Amino acid sequence: MQKYFGKRVWINSTMQNCSEYTIISDLRFIEEYNAVKEKKGIVIYINRPDYEFGQHASEREMKELLENNKYDFIINNNGSIEDLFNQVKQLTNDL
Repeated sequence: MQKYFGKRVWINSTMQNCSEYTIISDLRFIEEYNAVKEKKGIVIYINRPDYEFGQHASEREMKELLENNKYDFIINNNGSIEDLFNQVKQLTNDL
């Protein structure tokens, strides 16, 4: 798709369908981060214990965002899926 429609094809497609309250569950690249921030969005990093970043470009860019304190919030995912859901719910309720 990117070959025919450009590097931002997925970003453009996603962002044109966003409303005032949209959750994007997976953000891996700095360009995606920038698109969310341009729309005044917040970006939450879900920290998994013992996770090691790989060498793929998406992994390197997520690590760069983390090292440069670019995420608005960090949630530690060290419990059940229900615990994680409740942490996200609490955070969004507080906004």
